Amino acid sequence: MPDRRHHHYKAIIFVCFLFFAHAGFTQDYIIRHDLQKDNTSFFKIGKEKDTIPVRKIGFKKPGRIILKVENFNPFYWNAKVTTFEKPVEEQSSYIQMFSGLTKSLGLNMNFNMPVITKGSAAGQQSNNKEALIKGLEFNQQTYNRLQAVYARANEIRALESELTALKFDRYKSEAEIKSQANTDVMKVMGPVQMKFEEILPMGSELDRRQKELSDSLGITPLQFSFLNELAGVEKIYNEIMYTSYKFSYSISGNPDINELKLDIFPRADSLGKDTITKYFRIQAKPVLRIRNSVGIAFTYFDDKNTSYFVKPDSTIGKGNGDLFTPVLSVFMHFYNNKSTGFKWGGTFGFGIPLLGEKKDINFMLGLCSLLGRNEPVILSAGVTGAKVDRLGKGWRVGQKTPNLSFQIPTSSQFRVGGFVSVTFNLNTISGKQ
Repeated sequence: MPDRRHHHYKAIIFVCFLFFAHAGFTQDYIIRHDLQKDNTSFFKIGKEKDTIPVRKIGFKKPGRIILKVENFNPFYWNAKVTTFEKPVEEQSSYIQMFSGLTKSLGLNMNFNMPVITKGSAAGQQSNNKEALIKGLEFNQQTYNRLQAVYARANEIRALESELTALKFDRYKSEAEIKSQANTDVMKVMGPVQMKFEEILPMGSELDRRQKELSDSLGITPLQFSFLNELAGVEKIYNEIMYTSYKFSYSISGNPDINELKLDIFPRADSLGKDTITKYFRIQAKPVLRIRNSVGIAFTYFDDKNTSYFVKPDSTIGKGNGDLFTPVLSVFMHFYNNKSTGFKWGGTFGFGIPLLGEKKDINFMLGLCSLLGRNEPVILSAGVTGAKVDRLGKGWRVGQKTPNLSFQIPTSSQFRVGGFVSVTFNLNTISGKQ
């Protein structure tokens, strides 16, 4: 009989798996930047893998950030992405684009026909007038056919140059480049599929025709291979049509990342010199952060900052004591971890007075403000509690004492006062962030 406990364990493991799978759900975002239009959009990936437009990126738990650059010509551009966990001084930087590809991409496409004179070999083989006329007609027809072959060579060379320029064009969008490539090929090649199995017989036939016509005229064929040229055109065309003109980069996102830097620079073989730098701000949702600090607090208590004495008329007098008491203090600060703007939060701490005979602990509670890029200095203010000496046994200021040497009775009591403090981030002091 099968052990039922075994099935119970399986069920428990399955439920735990579902729980942790749900608990481990991460939120993914997409930054989509159009290089041609120079605009940026932010999207959140929903539970159904759909994209939901959002105004900014904000997440409380780890996820992914996918940067997609559209209309990015990978033949011309290369790219690098850098993440920042602290704000950078510049928000964006644009370096002026230089001119397009140099005209050195163009090729010498013109093939000039050799001059065939009427005194060529075919016309000189017969003294018969009729044969001479037929020979000249044959030469002219052959010459015209060879001229058409050379014109075809010029068209194919021009097509290769146009496709090469399109391949490296960084000003046109992906749709414009591919549409223009289709139009250029259709204009020169007709409705033919640019596949090598179709290019092979076409190029071989043109090479054969060129050789036969050149031989019949007694001239040297051009050092030009239709097959090689058409294979080059086919290669460039397919590179354009089957290449995605997009750049995509994915990073693991967390609340500490607040900026992405995208450097777009020319590839080594693109002949370009211009560089584009973009910054994408990641507005992570504020999360509670805790910091420790140590420094000096200055406390004030009405009773502690008052002195009592016996006046000449034997009454109890009241005078001014120290305005404040310096206290060596340690604080714990809790605040929203915003990447920019004014940072403030709550604070709690305690300290020991640096002056006086009594070293009673001071407890402090209040608000704080964190200053500086790495939050090295923290200002705090609030209320403090500590034991202070007050008039005891019912005595009051102005009450008459038995004699001038009367010892004024006091009692130690917890009272509430105020404090301000200047403290320093312990992580900054220790060199840790």
